[in-house]
Amino acid sequence: MKKRFFPMLFLLLLALILPFSLGTLEAEAAAKEQRGFPDPGYTFNSIDGTKVSTKTTEGKTTLIIFGSTTCSRTRGTIRNIAGSTWVGDKDIRVIFAESTCMPQEETLEFANDYGNDKIIFCYDDNNYNPAIFPAGCRYRNLYLNVTSDRLSFPTAVLIDKDGQVRKVIEEKVTLTAERLKSEIDQISSPADPDKPSVSPSPSPTPLPGKEDLYYSFRSIKGETVPTTSPDTKGKTTILIFGTTDCAKTRGTITDISASNLVKNDNNRIVFAECGGGSLAETTAYAEQFGCEKITFCYDGYAGFNSIYTAQFKYAALQEGHAENDTVNYPLIVLIDGNNRIRKITQGAQTAEYLESEIKNFTDTIAPPQTPTPAPITVPNVTGLKASSSAESVKLSWKKVSKADGYRLYQYSGSTWKQIASFKPKTGSSYTVDNLKAATNYRFAVKAFINQNGKLVLSKSYASIYTSTNPKAVNFTASAGRKKVTLSWKKVKGAASYRVCYKTSQKGAWKTLKNTKSTKFTKKNLKSKKTYYFTVKACKTYKGKTYAGSSKTKKVTVK
Repeated sequence: MKKRFFPMLFLLLLALILPFSLGTLEAEAAAKEQRGFPDPGYTFNSIDGTKVSTKTTEGKTTLIIFGSTTCSRTRGTIRNIAGSTWVGDKDIRVIFAESTCMPQEETLEFANDYGNDKIIFCYDDNNYNPAIFPAGCRYRNLYLNVTSDRLSFPTAVLIDKDGQVRKVIEEKVTLTAERLKSEIDQISSPADPDKPSVSPSPSPTPLPGKEDLYYSFRSIKGETVPTTSPDTKGKTTILIFGTTDCAKTRGTITDISASNLVKNDNNRIVFAECGGGSLAETTAYAEQFGCEKITFCYDGYAGFNSIYTAQFKYAALQEGHAENDTVNYPLIVLIDGNNRIRKITQGAQTAEYLESEIKNFTDTIAPPQTPTPAPITVPNVTGLKASSSAESVKLSWKKVSKADGYRLYQYSGSTWKQIASFKPKTGSSYTVDNLKAATNYRFAVKAFINQNGKLVLSKSYASIYTSTNPKAVNFTASAGRKKVTLSWKKVKGAASYRVCYKTSQKGAWKTLKNTKSTKFTKKNLKSKKTYYFTVKACKTYKGKTYAGSSKTKKVTVK
């Protein structure tokens, strides 16, 4: 009896203690989730040349979006945030972290197409030792208490004003501005335990159709044309993929050009030439078969965002069509005012049929969820030139109409660094001083305007490769019998030397020789006659020769 008593007593005590212990562990886990965990702290490179830390000293809530410029869900998420009413709030900081090692210029183009200047755009400048992707993985792993080098796009990380990581969202969906603001509000304003809990609002009814793929193309007028409507009224976009040599495409474009579709201001018609047609070919095609109400685009550059790539992505959304299947032109995509794809067709279609399909969904369409303000554009700088001395480079360019000022950048071998921001009193030029002699440089200029306290930059850099001149040659000139011998020491950075002379002080210089030697003798001169000599150090960069300043020596021949 005694042998059985103690085991039974142990089990009874365990039964009493275990529920209490489990309850304590659950409470600790809930408390840990409520508190979050300290931000590990990372520093990224932003597209404007500054360093951006995930830690904030301003007491702001930080939202980091880890994503890819080639991911449609990422593009949609950034576009949603850029068009929200809360982006730029004094208590919220939004950082986009490009996680696939796209270069600065491509990340900058992504920012111009989908974001705004209230979002901080960062990129990785080191393909061999990336910083952003591992940072995203660590945030995810710490939040989920796992070990993995996997990261889905987009992944959102929310860090409260006290530097605690409170939430990581990784759901493989386009994140709405409303969803993200709700998450921010929850960590910014903790629930009061003395107040009764409020039931969460029901989820909104999903919108019909599929999310647009958010591509941008280049028009024959040089404009950036997004597949989503930039109009706050939410226009219907008729996106037509085709080639200039396709008879069915020509017929469809001709029919649309003469139809009511182009007369309806609620329609936005974009033709995307995906057969490699040049600017000249696409322009001629537009003049012959189109009209001014149709925006004609062509593949002005290769890459993930090109028209050729986009056509297969859109075609794959059509039921029964795989991404590697042949596309039957024209491929027509109808995108409603909420940026949802409502219809995809392949093959020739009449304007009457398209008008009927658009009417089916525009009669009941809801207003746009995230209106995007009309973009402010600043013309790019053109006509950039450089003139050099041994220690400075003067940059000059054509004045940009209505520009308030300019920003000057210098390329450091891996990234652009801003070195000046100025408002010229007259003209449009800037001199970069304190440079090294005989050294290669690359500079760039962007124009900006200040609109209602907001700085808006031109989309692209105007850049130029140049070099400083070598230093002046310190040479000696010795007169001999009917000859003069010149000698000098090597000048650092010089690849050759130009020897010149003239027969009178006001005469024109004549080049005697370009040489790599440090000595030269001019023979067959006239006795008792005076000559003038000079030697210039030279170097060549990008096909241009840079010659240093020179001294003149007067010599009378024996």
